[in-house]
Amino acid sequence: MRSLTIGTQILNHSIKNEIQKINYLNGRALALLEREQKEKAAEALRSLTCVADHLLDRMNRIRAKAEDIVLQEKGARCAE
Repeated sequence: MRSLTIGTQILNHSIKNEIQKINYLNGRALALLEREQKEKAAEALRSLTCVADHLLDRMNRIRAKAEDIVLQEKGARCAE
């Protein structure tokens, strides 16, 4: 159970970092568009696409691994 908890915390941290990158790049692109810096905005949007693609790839790999996990419930042990 401890391994599962640690793994979940690592996954949560990783996903949070990727979402923060997406938020940052989105805000940067919007600010650049407002200043009519279209080429720099396009670069930020391309970076945003790369981050989103990376996150989707990671999620697909997690899903594939999760499908292989088989949990078996065991009955409670009784004290003798």
